[in-house]
Amino acid sequence: MNRADIWSGAAVCVMALVTLFVVIPLQIDEVADGYVSPRLVPQITMVFVALLSALQVINARRAAHQPQSALVTRAEIAALLKLSGAFALSLVLYLYLAPAMGAVSLIAGSLLALGERRPVLIVGITGGLIFLVWLVFYRLLGTAIV
Repeated sequence: MNRADIWSGAAVCVMALVTLFVVIPLQIDEVADGYVSPRLVPQITMVFVALLSALQVINARRAAHQPQSALVTRAEIAALLKLSGAFALSLVLYLYLAPAMGAVSLIAGSLLALGERRPVLIVGITGGLIFLVWLVFYRLLGTAIV
């Protein structure tokens, strides 16, 4: 696994640097002075991706050789299946019932699948996120989500 971390981190770092220095300058035009360049956010993102992947390579090289365990445990597979079920349920509710029901099931189902059991926290996070999205898109921006 250590070797895979090194190779995957190096590959992601190289791709981020290629994107930063080749793809972004070729694909996104520069703007006149006084405007925020549309290249800014992609460049910041690629810098962070390159730094994080370089950190992955460094940490993988520093790690002591530990005994290899199973790559994926049963608990991780069970969590993946629970989250996949929550996403599938929210997609079905979004398409066939209402977008709000899909959003509620996505947030609450993900919290439940990840082990949250306090009902006040589940309701608070779900309601707070949906209210925040409504406030930003409908009130502040004046646009519809759907």
